Amino acid sequence: IIGVKGLKLVNPTILNSMGTLPQTAICLEPHNNLYELTDISIINPFTFNNNDGILIVYTNFLGKLNKKSNIYIENHIDDSSLIAFNVAGFREKYSSETKPLEGFLKINKAKWINNDYGIIRSKTNGFSQKIEMKDITIIDKNNNLILLKESPISQKNIKDKKNLKLF
Repeated sequence: IIGVKGLKLVNPTILNSMGTLPQTAICLEPHNNLYELTDISIINPFTFNNNDGILIVYTNFLGKLNKKSNIYIENHIDDSSLIAFNVAGFREKYSSETKPLEGFLKINKAKWINNDYGIIRSKTNGFSQKIEMKDITIIDKNNNLILLKESPISQKNIKDKKNLKLF
C-alpha cells in the first residue's frame, strides 16, 4: 500500500510471499511526502510464512509537508514469518525542513508465533508518530513465551529480549 486515506482491512489472510518482493504480507510504504498514509484499520489479520507479517516503511514519507498517520492494528496473528511486525525506514538525520510525523500507530492484542523476531523497530529519532502496543504475545521457535502488556516498547519492560530487536 503506497498511499491511502481511509482503509479498513478485515480478516485478511496472507501467506507464503517469500520470493516476491517485498516478501511481506502487508506492506505500508508511501513513495514520497506527497502521499497519504492515514486512517487505516487492519482487523484480525492472519499472516503466515512471510519475510515480514506487517511492515511499515517511512523512508520516503517524511519531508517538508506535515503528515499525520493514524494506523490501528487489532488481533494480528503471525505464524512463522521471519519478522512478525516491522517498523522501518527512519533515518539517522534529517534536514531542518523535515517535519516529524503526527498521529498514532496502535497495535492491540497481537500473537506472534515461531518468528525469528517478533518486533523490529528502527530508531525513530523523534520523527515517528506515537507508537502504542498492548497485549502482545510472542511465542518463539523454542516455545518460550514473551508477554508485552503495555507500551512504550523498551528493553526494561521485556524480560526475555532475544525475540525483540530495537535499533
